[in-house]
Amino acid sequence: MKQCSRTAIAGLVLAVLFASCKGEASATEESIVTVKATVVKSVLVPDEVNGFGSLSFVVKVDVYSPQEAVIETLPFQEGDRVDAGSLVAVLRNPQLTLAVGRAENGLAQAFAALQLADARLIEGRFAVESRLGGIDKAKLELAQARRELSESERKLADQETLLAAGGLTMEAVRSGRFSLESQKERIAIMEADLEISMIGLRDDDLRSGGMTVPPDRTERGRSLMRLATAALSAERAAASAILDAARNELEASRLSVAELRVAAPVTGVIGARYLEVGERVKHDDKIVTIMDVASLYAIAPVREAEAVRLSRGMEAKVRVDATGTEYVGTVSLVSPVADSRTGSFMVRVSIRDPEGRLKPGMFARIVVAAGESRRVAVVPEAAVAGLANGSGTVFVVANGVVDERRVELGEAVGEDRRVLSGIADGDVIVERPKPELREGDRVAVSK
Repeated sequence: MKQCSRTAIAGLVLAVLFASCKGEASATEESIVTVKATVVKSVLVPDEVNGFGSLSFVVKVDVYSPQEAVIETLPFQEGDRVDAGSLVAVLRNPQLTLAVGRAENGLAQAFAALQLADARLIEGRFAVESRLGGIDKAKLELAQARRELSESERKLADQETLLAAGGLTMEAVRSGRFSLESQKERIAIMEADLEISMIGLRDDDLRSGGMTVPPDRTERGRSLMRLATAALSAERAAASAILDAARNELEASRLSVAELRVAAPVTGVIGARYLEVGERVKHDDKIVTIMDVASLYAIAPVREAEAVRLSRGMEAKVRVDATGTEYVGTVSLVSPVADSRTGSFMVRVSIRDPEGRLKPGMFARIVVAAGESRRVAVVPEAAVAGLANGSGTVFVVANGVVDERRVELGEAVGEDRRVLSGIADGDVIVERPKPELREGDRVAVSK
């Protein structure tokens, strides 16, 4: 509404000026200069920060050779599109294939060694069980022999009594005495054999092995079993470790062979191919470079005063002249350091291009909405005389006379320029001042 009223007033001013000038033309027509006029108007402009720069890829992946090998296949050329996981190279290394065979044989040997260790451990446990059973049997036999010795001692005592009474011959007593001594010697031998058979299965042996002596008989037997088969268990653990190492070696060999099939880590296009089929490559030799065409960024310099108004995460628009399209992106970086040569700050805006139309190096314009829209006065550049470095003069028409004023102009707003100082909204100015027009000249505004 306000804009309409201003336009109406400006039109009325022009009409009055035109009528006034027409009325006076008959008297002093030779001293009046006929000019075209325009009215300084205000427009609503968005608060934007603009920058002009170019496009570049966000992701650029170099694919290297994982092994020393010979290139067998390179299925893609530069510029070809590849999907993540696609094979970009197939390499050949016979030594790695042989290494897999050796690792498989080593695994089979390690597995057999583990089986042998398991069998020996089982046999060792059986042997310990047999020893424990033999010890129990020997203890029973020793107890039986001691009871028999006690009975023989009783009988010999009776014989000694009968001998004293004359009821038994000395020969019979001597035979009893010899039998008793034989029993004692046999018991001594049994005790020695039992002591020998218990070596390694005694309570002291448990304590020496760092184990406690369980009060329960069953638990004690299990502890003795672990103690007696400790060496065999260690051999079994060593065989198991060797088997694990053989498995790891086989897995490593297979991974090395699998690495000979080089896959693309990302979806993109082949930006560069450095080798050809049949060439020998070393570890970490570069094979191809893949560019992610879907993820790009536009980078452009902005002035210091505008850079401080920007921050990461702001929404931005990127206009690409080559495609005639506009992309919505996000400010991903505002350089923390100014360019020492230009004093400007680099701003980076990330965008997506799923169709793959954009290419690095294309010219791009960045537009970031930094604040609310504002109303500013604008004039056509043609109305400003001697325009240089944003400064010039305009001729303001008032009461049929022109007043020359110095003006400062800002950025372009469409086909006009923003007025920073010198004139205001609603002023009537000469549209295209002639070089001979001077301040104080009387003018007539033509239609």
